[in-house]
Amino acid sequence: RQVAVGGVETNRDYGVSESANKLIANAVASLEKLERTAKLQELSYQSILDKYKQNQKLFAHLPAIDPLEGRGVITDGFGMRMHPILHIRLMHEGIDLECETGTPVYATGDGEVSYVGRRGGYGLVVEIDHGFGYSTLYGHLEKSLVAEGQKVKRGQKIALSGESGLVTGPHLHYEVVKDGIHVDPTGYFFDGREYYSINYGELAKE
Repeated sequence: RQVAVGGVETNRDYGVSESANKLIANAVASLEKLERTAKLQELSYQSILDKYKQNQKLFAHLPAIDPLEGRGVITDGFGMRMHPILHIRLMHEGIDLECETGTPVYATGDGEVSYVGRRGGYGLVVEIDHGFGYSTLYGHLEKSLVAEGQKVKRGQKIALSGESGLVTGPHLHYEVVKDGIHVDPTGYFFDGREYYSINYGELAKE
């Protein structure tokens, strides 16, 4: 980063000859300029470091992995659909991942468990508040392995999949909510991507 600095006073009297006075004044001016430049550079680097650390924290909390770690198959996507049991068109606010009963379910990002219990057609669910406006829901579970208020890390086993609630067979219903709006969870499956590089590349542009 190019740092802008102000002008320097060169007419100070150091009690020596005019030529020596000029040399001393120029030397002092150079030192003062270097000092100001160093301070500005320090502030610049600190602001970049602070933002990068914030990005790292956001990444840790972002719901960025497959909750079944590849053990499930998406059988129903996000969006409007014909409900398989009610036979009416309804908004499907998540995705369904077909899997065997008892398949481990993992937290997709760091956060705090905000709810564990039964919720209508979803059966037994676990909800996680990830902060930064993100939350996730894991439904149709057989068993929860966490409690409300518990802190969890990405990749931590939080439940076992099942077929509780209104279902035609065992699977996991998974939702991602951003700022109160349901979004397509598959847009957050960053498995295998150099996500830190992606984030840092965007940061470097700012």
